[in-house]
Amino acid sequence: MLELTCTSVTLEKVLQISGHVAKFADYMVKDVKNGNCYRADKLIHEHIEKIIAKKAAKMKPEERHRLDMIAADCENYDAEQLDACIKAEKIKAPDTGNDLSGAEQFNLMFGTQIGPTGHL
Repeated sequence: MLELTCTSVTLEKVLQISGHVAKFADYMVKDVKNGNCYRADKLIHEHIEKIIAKKAAKMKPEERHRLDMIAADCENYDAEQLDACIKAEKIKAPDTGNDLSGAEQFNLMFGTQIGPTGHL
């Protein structure tokens, strides 16, 4: 017997019953020019952290509170809220400074095939 360290592979039926197939998704945005993808809530969170780090000493308490609330809540935003936040905070693609597309759900569950026929 050998120990195997790798990604876990689970039957699709188990993942359907658990709700992972239907609900295991994050919102993604794309750089409109080169197509690079970013997780929308993480992009917002990182943008807010940079603003706070840069301007903390000069920032009014109510502005700091507003930004802290966005950073804490953006993980729970729907697509419309993410889009509105990205627009309001003037967030651009971090690598290029290009505009971003609207937020779309991206399911994080990837199919795989095992064995010569692709069936277990």
